[in-house]
Amino acid sequence: MDNRIKLSVIYQGFEMVDGVTEVYLNLDTQEIECRYIGDNSYPDEEENEFKFENEKYIAFPSRFEINEYKWMQDFADSYPDKKVSIGLSVAIMGDGAFQRFKIAIQAYDITQEWYSYKKNRRVALSKEWCEEHNIDFVNDID
Repeated sequence: MDNRIKLSVIYQGFEMVDGVTEVYLNLDTQEIECRYIGDNSYPDEEENEFKFENEKYIAFPSRFEINEYKWMQDFADSYPDKKVSIGLSVAIMGDGAFQRFKIAIQAYDITQEWYSYKKNRRVALSKEWCEEHNIDFVNDID
């Protein structure tokens, strides 16, 4: 039996990272588990407070550590059409950058290019994370 984890599981974990959820890999089950970290309105929160603080869980980085804003900057800077590159760079300046970027990629009709770029970055991040934590994986992402 192959004990390597599927890279798609790690990728899925990275997709679940947001500002109100801590995401963990359970090494025993090779499944992603989450803990809501918003307000304390969940009755089981105290009960599960220390569940993830042992060696069978590895925490995923926070959304701030992943820094998708930097991905948008890199995409804009590397875009081959200079007019589009400048337009994207302007779109991500200041508050509301993510929404303006979304509007800009739709206007330039490059939404699929962005999602492909973002997927490639997330796949690379997933591989790096596995290597950093000595996790054997099988690449099942095409």
